[in-house]
Amino acid sequence: MKSKPWSKLQSRLYNLIDENLNFQIHCIVYPMHSERGSTGLPRYWITLDKNIIW
Repeated sequence: MKSKPWSKLQSRLYNLIDENLNFQIHCIVYPMHSERGSTGLPRYWITLDKNIIW
């Protein structure tokens, strides 16, 4: 199974960060539906020691 583009980017970013830090980058897309159609609403955030820093 191929990796998703986000997974590849996420892996490369983690390789740049000190592995002793509890640093995580998150990305999720929430589906938004309406009478006019649907779209995805992305959300990105970064945590350090489980605290959102961005």
